[in-house]
Amino acid sequence: PCLKSKAIIAAYGLKEEEGKWIEFVADRHFNDQRYYISVQKLEDLGWSPKVTFADGIKKTIDWYKKNEKHWAEEDIAGALVPHPRRPLDLH
Repeated sequence: PCLKSKAIIAAYGLKEEEGKWIEFVADRHFNDQRYYISVQKLEDLGWSPKVTFADGIKKTIDWYKKNEKHWAEEDIAGALVPHPRRPLDLH
């Protein structure tokens, strides 16, 4: 479990602190049961990845570090909430 999360934490050089950065939350009953991802159709068409997941994460992190001006001023805290909810407007 959490292999992708652990890979991202390791790419940041924080492997010894992974317990600090991973929080397990309850599944969302209607959404989380339906996530099934397969690359089989793409592979049937001849596609294959050119970059490993670990290398892709490292390149992504490097890009964000080098291009902080593109995102640093935005409030991204809401994107980090495991189950974001929008308030209902009843008026």
